[in-house]
Amino acid sequence: MENRLIVYRERQAVFSAEFRDRTLWELGVCGKEEAVVPGSLYVARVENIIPGIRAAFVRVTGEAENWYLPLEKATRPVVSRTHADGRLRCGDELLVQVEREAGKKKTVTAVADFSLTGCYFVILHGKQGVHHSSKIQNKDFLQGIVPLVRARMEQNAPYGVMVRTNAEGADETVLLRELDFLLETYQNLKKLALCRPAGTRLRKGLPAYLCTLRDSYHQSYDELVTDDEELFSEMQAYLRELRPELLSKLRKYEGTCPLKALYRMQSHVSELLSERVWLRSGAYLVIQQTEAMAVIDVNTGKATEQGRRSDGIFRCNLEAAREIARQLRLRNLSGIILVDFIDMKSEEENRALLAELAQLVEEDRVETRVIDMTRLHLVELTRTKIRKPLAEQLRALSWQPEGRKP
Repeated sequence: MENRLIVYRERQAVFSAEFRDRTLWELGVCGKEEAVVPGSLYVARVENIIPGIRAAFVRVTGEAENWYLPLEKATRPVVSRTHADGRLRCGDELLVQVEREAGKKKTVTAVADFSLTGCYFVILHGKQGVHHSSKIQNKDFLQGIVPLVRARMEQNAPYGVMVRTNAEGADETVLLRELDFLLETYQNLKKLALCRPAGTRLRKGLPAYLCTLRDSYHQSYDELVTDDEELFSEMQAYLRELRPELLSKLRKYEGTCPLKALYRMQSHVSELLSERVWLRSGAYLVIQQTEAMAVIDVNTGKATEQGRRSDGIFRCNLEAAREIARQLRLRNLSGIILVDFIDMKSEEENRALLAELAQLVEEDRVETRVIDMTRLHLVELTRTKIRKPLAEQLRALSWQPEGRKP
């Protein structure tokens, strides 16, 4: 399988597109200067505490609205002044991290139990101990790495360390170098937070294209390509410091045809804004985003011959499940998702379909769960919301296919 990441600039946005065997697998978009980036760390002031919803609203100077802070994610806040009962008070200044961007009718969601994510580890403030990704199955690796991590942590530290899937198989020297870097960064941020005024941004979250580089598995890319000199320099600097094993894969594209045209990106993005998605069998999906949830309907369409046989319907649904998992990633649909597959009478086939869908969404970097199939044969999923849906991001950038009049 050939994996390639292309990064290009269009108007005031940077697009990053991951291709696997020439099929678009994942798409990231970020404005040139986004106001609030998920993962960013700020010093904020508590403006209001509402016990009934177990939440506080915090103020960041320069922001139009107060941010929402659930108290369940503020178990051990880094505050300028502490109280005997450990509770927050109005007027307290504390370190918060942007968890979710603002939505249509919702403000930014922040957390005080912040995290620092690296390629191989995550520092988790407020969650003590050493944890590891459930995808790591190598017990020998865990038995070796966990004691090494514990040896570098303070006793009774107010933080924990998560060992990421990427760490399995990585060189021990590389792992410990990153861990030391993250722990040092963590301590420095805590110290800074206590002496900076409210509204100060202590650390900016990574843009989408650098997050992709950070989160990629070992040798997961055959090539990293950009046609922009500034982006090339940024990616080169990031890889040199944190992912040196990928540095040799980075290439500056010098062709006469623009990179986005070479990979038909205008066409790909336009298709992701369409409600209808055709499948090879002739069946199709209808994807609609409502105020409360995303709804996906599977239709037999032109696959009429298959649609009359039970085995044909099952194959159509399996094909639809593969495309649905892909569309969730590409369109960045989140929250509650309902899927209406073509009805099947066999309970065994229904269970097989759910199992296949659950396995497919495991490849998503964003946590996605298949909940169940209702009595009306609607499949329920949830996907964690971090960034806005693709369509909403593109609307904010006034994006439209080239050649189309506004």
